Amino acid sequence: MLERAFKLKDAIDLYQSHHRQTAEDPLDDDVLTADDWQELSLLRQLLAPMKKMSLLLQSDFEAG
Repeated sequence: MLERAFKLKDAIDLYQSHHRQTAEDPLDDDVLTADDWQELSLLRQLLAPMKKMSLLLQSDFEAG
């Protein structure tokens, strides 16, 4: 899911900036900031080895 979000980052940022309403809109605070993207990038790096091992073990299990 994180991989997909990073592939669509530009579209997500554009959507957020286009659909932001007035300052009174409570959803205006619910956007992904540059800091959020940085944290997601670190999380993706942290999870990458686990994803790789999980897929490796899954394929070994299927092979028998």
